[in-house]
Amino acid sequence: MSYVPIKFPIWNGGERYVGIADFRVQTHNKIEILYVRKDGERSYPNPYYMSGADIVKHDIKVVKGGVKVYLVPIKELEEILPNETIRQESEASGTV
Repeated sequence: MSYVPIKFPIWNGGERYVGIADFRVQTHNKIEILYVRKDGERSYPNPYYMSGADIVKHDIKVVKGGVKVYLVPIKELEEILPNETIRQESEASGTV
């Protein structure tokens, strides 16, 4: 699974997005939004998942240096809860 760190979401005056660079997109993607509010808490504490096939269906924006990013609404990402992560790892190792 590819790890995709996001420094901060895109505040679009309503719906929030993440910009995922095209070179980071793999078959399976674990997306983590690292943004921390003024109170020291992360706005999005859990990581998210989205398949590469779903990411590439979204609009593209070209940013500095000619990098292409997919604009993915956060509400479309699948949240990975801590107990789900452990279960998936256990299933993969055959301990469940």
